[in-house]
Amino acid sequence: MRFYFFIIFIFFNFLSYCQNSLEDVVYLKDGSIIRGVIVEQVPNEMIKIETRIGNVLAYKFSEIDKITKENSGGAKSNNTVKNGNNTIVLSGKSSGRKHSKSSNNNTSVLPVSQNNEQTAKDDNKFYAVSDVDGNVYKTVLIGNQEWMTENLKVDHFNDGIPIPMVNNNNEWKSITVPAYCFYEDNPTYNNQYGKLYNWYVVSTSHNICPSGWHVPNNDDWKMLLDYLGGDSIAGNLLKSTKYWNENRNGDNSTGFNALPAGLHRKNGLYQTKGEDAFFWSATQKSDAIAWCYLLYFNDNYLYKDGTSKNDGLSIRCVKD
Repeated sequence: MRFYFFIIFIFFNFLSYCQNSLEDVVYLKDGSIIRGVIVEQVPNEMIKIETRIGNVLAYKFSEIDKITKENSGGAKSNNTVKNGNNTIVLSGKSSGRKHSKSSNNNTSVLPVSQNNEQTAKDDNKFYAVSDVDGNVYKTVLIGNQEWMTENLKVDHFNDGIPIPMVNNNNEWKSITVPAYCFYEDNPTYNNQYGKLYNWYVVSTSHNICPSGWHVPNNDDWKMLLDYLGGDSIAGNLLKSTKYWNENRNGDNSTGFNALPAGLHRKNGLYQTKGEDAFFWSATQKSDAIAWCYLLYFNDNYLYKDGTSKNDGLSIRCVKD
C-alpha cells in the first residue's frame, strides 16, 4: 500500500513540475518571439506578457500570429492557438495571477501628443514616442530607464535643422559635420534597421533625439549593464529574436530588440549587417575616437569599444 501512495506522490509532483516549467510564448507577425507569463488578457483585444526579467509588454491581437505553451527548453505543448481571424482564446490557465485592470487599455503603443510627450502611462511599461519627422518608436522600461526599441530613423534634428545625407565615400571619410547614410546606400533598409549616423550628429548642440530624450552616454549604458547583470549576459537579453546570422538570435527578454544593422566604416566599406549591432555613446574617447557599444552574433556579450567618429553607427535614444 505504501508503494502505491509513493507512486501517486511521485506522479503528482511530476505533473506539478511539468506545469511549472511551461512558459507562455507569443509569436508576433513581425517575426518576434516573446517568452514569459501572460498576466492579463482582454478577449479579442489584447494580452500582456511578463518577460523573464520582469518587463511587462502589451500587444494587440492584430499583432499576434499565435500563442503557445512551451517549456524552458523550447519544446511546444499542445496548447497552441492560431490567430487567423485576429482572435485568440487561450486554453487552460495563464499565470493564475489576479488582476483588477480595466479592459479599456487595449493598445500596445500608447498615443503620442504633438509635442512628442507621451499622453498617458500605466504599469505595463510599454510606451511610444515620436520624432520631429513623425516617425513613431516603441519604447520600453528596463529598470529605471526608458529606451527606444527601434533604431533612429530621423533626418532632421529636433529643432528642424536637416541632417545631410552623404553617399560619397571620399566625402564620408573626411567629413567633420553631422551626416547620415543608409546601409549600402539602400533606403529600403531604413524601415527595419534605421539610418547609420556619424558621431558628429551626437556631439553637435542640436539634439537628434525627440524632446525629453538623448543619445545615451557611457553612464547610461553602464546603468543598463548593471541592471541586466553584467556585460557577459546582456547581449542575449538585448538581441532581437530574428535577423542574426546562423540563427544566433537573442531572447529579447528586455524588449530592447537590438538589430544587426552593421556599420559604415570610415573607409567607405559597409560591413557586418546580420552579424553585428553598433550603437553610439555620447561619450568621446579622444579627438578622433568616440565610444560605442556593440553586440556580435556569435556570443552573448555587450561590448564597449572605441571607433572613429567618421564611422556610421545606429543610434538608440534613452529618456531624460
